[in-house]
Amino acid sequence: MSTERHGFLGLREFGVVTAPVETQVIAPEGIPTIDVEALRRRAERNEANADLNRAAGEAADRPDLRDQRHSAR
Repeated sequence: MSTERHGFLGLREFGVVTAPVETQVIAPEGIPTIDVEALRRRAERNEANADLNRAAGEAADRPDLRDQRHSAR
């Protein structure tokens, strides 16, 4: 892994004083794979937002949101 020193998002160009920021380049094989389907199944079981969905759906006149019992899209 290499470490490089950078200015903070180019803020120095606008006169903002920042300390150097060290960034690390992460090889693509080091990035974990996200199990999207597992997260979606978990969201489908989460009914904690049912009341909020109903209120938001009524306020926005969106029957699909009003009737949504879970937090999945």
